Amino acid sequence: MNTCARLVALAVALTWCLPALSKDKPYEANGAHRMVEVAYLPALSDISEGEGRWIYESLLRDGIDAADIGDSSIAVGRIYCCRPNPVDDPSFLFYTPPDMPLQIGDRVEIRIPGRPKKGRPVSLSRTVRIWESGESVGSECIWDPEIEGNWLRVLKCDFMEAEGWVYQKGLYKTWYKPAGRDQDDD
Repeated sequence: MNTCARLVALAVALTWCLPALSKDKPYEANGAHRMVEVAYLPALSDISEGEGRWIYESLLRDGIDAADIGDSSIAVGRIYCCRPNPVDDPSFLFYTPPDMPLQIGDRVEIRIPGRPKKGRPVSLSRTVRIWESGESVGSECIWDPEIEGNWLRVLKCDFMEAEGWVYQKGLYKTWYKPAGRDQDDD
């Protein structure tokens, strides 16, 4: 299987499986925000044909106009770093609108749609803000802890505590912004 297919398959699996494995995590709640690093940007054909078609249909069902879906409208963003092969890092699949073009390596804040209700289709996370892009990567956000070889590092950004982000300790360490906490995107 090529890298593109592996990344899409991984993101699909995580989109469907992670919520089922974990119950009532505040960082998975509808409206919570997470920080990810863009690892892959599928082409339109990857999400509109064959096995990826459900992604395109999900976007249309969520009210996104077909004209706003194109190459790089969907991104795969990793939430943990840094395995020898980035394809193996846990990740999120998310939509980004045409006025927020992304590139590999961007650090992006996404809004989580929450866990799907029984019998309801999955909605995708969405880009809220691009915090770092291109040359600025590393100026506000780092992979924490800064220990090479640690495979469960999470993005930590200078602004997080001041903006109400919370550090989740335990098995699934992460930074997240709880739903409804001074958010203007809802």
